[in-house]
Parts: sequence; structure tokens; C-alpha cells
Amino acid sequence: MRALSITSSIAAVILLAGCAATTSEPEAQAPTSASVETPAPTPPPTPTAPTRPVPTYDVPCETLVPTNLVTDIDSALAPEPQAVTWDVSVSVAQSGVLVCQWTDDTKDVSPEFFVTVIPDAGASLRTDQIAAYACADDACFRASRYTDSALVTYFSEVPATTAEVDAILTSASAAVDATTPTPREPANDTWQWGSLADCAVVEDAAQISAAFHSPEFTVGRSDSGLDVPPLIVARDRGGILRCTWANAEPVPAGQLSMVTGNIVPGGAWAWDDLTNRAATEDDPRISEPVTVPGADAAVYRCSDDSCEIDVSSGGSVASLYLSKSVDMRELLLAAATALVAVP
Repeated sequence: MRALSITSSIAAVILLAGCAATTSEPEAQAPTSASVETPAPTPPPTPTAPTRPVPTYDVPCETLVPTNLVTDIDSALAPEPQAVTWDVSVSVAQSGVLVCQWTDDTKDVSPEFFVTVIPDAGASLRTDQIAAYACADDACFRASRYTDSALVTYFSEVPATTAEVDAILTSASAAVDATTPTPREPANDTWQWGSLADCAVVEDAAQISAAFHSPEFTVGRSDSGLDVPPLIVARDRGGILRCTWANAEPVPAGQLSMVTGNIVPGGAWAWDDLTNRAATEDDPRISEPVTVPGADAAVYRCSDDSCEIDVSSGGSVASLYLSKSVDMRELLLAAATALVAVP
């Protein structure tokens, strides 16, 4: 805020007061310091609440791939509503990717079966990354095909013939080409953490290493697991920033081995989906709301081997994860508080 100088005003008051003793005409007095109005501070912009994004090619899954083409491969496969259960799936949605999923609940471990539609894939994917998504012999588990305007990918843990997969890709491609694309909403510059360009900037701004009492941490970007086309695009276009803070072996005494953090500007639309996951036999973690100063909401979770804290702030979401060796609550709260203080 700029302070207003009143030195000249005070001098004028003194001069006019001296003149008033020798003249009968009253002189207009200069404004005193009490009459100078100080401008009110400009508040920061209020973040615009993000809304659930619509896929660029918003095709119903049963139109994209008719049921009979799926059940030809596994008669027990049924459509599965696409849940937003982790930070990367938020970023996938924000990148305009359509994800259709089917599962076979008759098996102890339900196999995954996905068809995705990736708009403008060439902007994020290299030729070799797309070429790797191809059938091998006659047991086809993954494949891809360009339409006039998008890349359709197929991934399944259920073996299929190349003819069966070709029928699925042909159907999906025709459905995409018959659909008018929906323009993606541009990123909003009022969303928190949108200006954090890389993990080193996050560390400099939030001092995450200090919050975890691990001053020898090395920070870097983590692309682990983001090696399939929809997730590569999510990393590049969906806004997610995935970071790791790690110590080399042997880990210095009193310090942590590694912390992982995910930041998704504009991802607050998915907060309820991310935090309302019920505990299951496969994921027995418990969760409870906690208070992080400055945050809109926060949840602390722990399972047998890891703990995390999820935060919603300024239209965005972030998570910090670490292996559980002692009670991590206070460390995670301190780190989340430091992160929320960063615009």
C-alpha cells in the first residue's frame, strides 16, 4: 500500500496561520492530516469455484462401445461409473479425456477394461508412446487408433483377439467423429498454486523439507506410473504437479526417507469424490477431517503402511503422502499449513 506524504500539507497550514494574524480576509486552509483519506487495501481476487469438466468428446460409453462388443470378450463385463478417486484421475478429467470402464465383479480380483478418447493427442504424445499401444500376436491387451480428431486407446486385463479389439476401435472412432467437440475451459488464474511451475518452486515457497525435519531432502518431479497415453496427457495438460522429496540411503538419523506430493490447480470440484471414499478390505484406511489454517477443507488418512493429508484450498486440491513409521499427523499438518500459505 502506498503511504501518502502530508509534509507539504502541514507546511501550508503553518504558513496560512501566520498570514491570518495580519489580514481581515479569512484564507482557505489546506487540508489537515485528519482529512487525508488512505485508500483501502486491494483484497486478493476471490477464486472462481471450478466446476466438473466435460470431456472434449462427450460420448455415452454405451454409444462409444456397444455392450455386445464388450461381452463378446467377457460376458460378465459391465459398465463401471468412472470414479475420481485419486489426484491423477482429477487431472485426466481436466485434460478433456473421456474414460469408459467396464469390470467383471464375478471374479475375486475384478479385471480392468478401459477405452479412452484423447483429444489433440499429438500435442503431448510421442510416436513411440502411441506405437507401444498395439496388439501383440493374437492376445491383444492394448491398442490405439487415430480418428479424424482424437486418439482412441484400448486397455484390458482380459485377453481379446485382434478382430474383437478392431471392432471396438472402429465403433469408438465412428462415434467420436460424429460428435462435436466441447471446448476445454482455460485454466483460471485465480486458482491457488496455478503459478507453481515445478517442484523446486514448491520447495522454495513452502519449505516442505523443513516442515518434515528432513533438511537433506532432494526434491524432483515424479512421473512414476504416468506411462500410458491418458496419464501422459493428464500430466501435460491436466495441470497436475507430482513431486517427491527423498533422502539417499542411508537415510540420515531423525529424517524421513521420502514424501510424495500431488498438486492439482482447479481440482476442488472433485473434493467430495476424493475424500468420501469408504474404507474397503483392499483399502482399509481411516480418515477424519482436520483443520489446516487457511484451507477450505482438509482430511487426514492413515492405513497400515502409509499416511496422507488431502487439502482443498483456493479452488485447488493437494495431497501429501509418506510411509508410516511413527505418528505422522503433526508432520503432515505442518507441511500442509506451509503449502496452503503459498498462493
